[in-house]
Amino acid sequence: MNRIERLQRRRDVAAARAGVRAGTDTLVVHGVITPSDFPCRVGYAVSRAVGSAVVRNRLRRQLRAVVANHAENFPTGGLVLVRVQAAATSRTFAELEADLLRCVGRWRQRAEVVG
Repeated sequence: MNRIERLQRRRDVAAARAGVRAGTDTLVVHGVITPSDFPCRVGYAVSRAVGSAVVRNRLRRQLRAVVANHAENFPTGGLVLVRVQAAATSRTFAELEADLLRCVGRWRQRAEVVG
């Protein structure tokens, strides 16, 4: 099973943001695949426009759970940024899970390994 780590460094976030993008009306996944053997690193961007702190933290926790449950969908060496849109507040956990997996699947089809 793949391990998932947090996307923490500013330059990694910038690299992910500049990479390939795939999205739905609730989520947008940005990212690149690097040629390293490090575990995939995932970060979450949930702006204040999405809702109160309680709502934003709930969405972030739900997305972290989805990523942990589906770690095999995230490639080794990946730098991934999941951006949450305001429409995500009305989705159930199952709908968020389906949206994220759809976005990640499309992102992986488009992404290439960058050196």
